[in-house]
Amino acid sequence: MKGMLLIAFAFVGSYLTGCVTYRDAVISVQDAQTGEPLSDANVLVDLLPVFCRLNAGRVPCRQSGVTDESGQWSLTVPNDRVGLVIVFRKGYAEKTTRITEETFDDGKTVIELDRPTSGATTP
Repeated sequence: MKGMLLIAFAFVGSYLTGCVTYRDAVISVQDAQTGEPLSDANVLVDLLPVFCRLNAGRVPCRQSGVTDESGQWSLTVPNDRVGLVIVFRKGYAEKTTRITEETFDDGKTVIELDRPTSGATTP
């Protein structure tokens, strides 16, 4: 119960003071079986709407891009915000990953894509 109250106070305090901090982050996409980096993977980062209001418009609530030749895509994210990362690439199954407060702790997160099983379709 104390933990929930602490989170609620932090949430309200952040909202009232507008003190949202940001960090540069990297999403690295790789083949789940080989570990090879995947270039040209489409990445969509979607923050939950309630956190977008706290963001004060400094970082878009929805960001998208394509990984480079090293399988990486850089972005700026608000600290301690939650949402989703959706990654897809031709020849691989789409993957949706939940962003938690720990997702970008070290400034980077790795998302592994699986090749679809036979009979499955890819975007």
